[in-house]
Amino acid sequence: MTPSHKTLDTANLCWSETGIWGNRSCPDLAAIGSCMQCDIYRQAGHTLLARDLPADYRAEWSRILSRQQVEDTATRAPFFVFRIGASWLALAVTYLVEVSRPVAIRSVPNRRSEALLGLTAVRGEIVPCVSVHVMLGEQPADPARFVVVRFREGKWAFPADEVLGVQELAPAELQPLPANLAQAETVYTKGMLACRDVQVGLLDEEMLFGAIERRIA
Repeated sequence: MTPSHKTLDTANLCWSETGIWGNRSCPDLAAIGSCMQCDIYRQAGHTLLARDLPADYRAEWSRILSRQQVEDTATRAPFFVFRIGASWLALAVTYLVEVSRPVAIRSVPNRRSEALLGLTAVRGEIVPCVSVHVMLGEQPADPARFVVVRFREGKWAFPADEVLGVQELAPAELQPLPANLAQAETVYTKGMLACRDVQVGLLDEEMLFGAIERRIA
């Protein structure tokens, strides 16, 4: 219904003066029930949406969105999340080479440390297979995957009981270690991070891999 006594030129904000948001004295209100059913109100909405954007509108929103993207990127980073025994751990992806199905481990004669499980083949390359379980005091189990990492000049493989793959975590939200872990003689994690519905230990890779390197040398 289009009220005959008004035009768009003379009905500026009539809904807030004589309509449902005003004194309700509009003679057409009883017939149409609400200003939102009036052609004048609808046409005003179309006119508002069709107006030219302010000169700096796009530039301002570009700045807002780009700043938000930078902030999100700065607070989150990719980590490889896996489980060793009862412990979920997060490894910086800069150390990760690949993840593979378990393959045969060849024992090494006269090995001097339980941390060295033996040798295994990764894409035709023979690399040491080490035990993160031993370093963390966890009981070994049938591995779900082999994780291949690069530390300094060499590659290692180690069995993992479960993997969540690469996850985006927020290092700035690092929480203290639980008391039982913080009081351990040797701690290879810097703190705890939330990942999905589990808490994961953020690895101190230099400390862990450095300790393994010394034990298998």
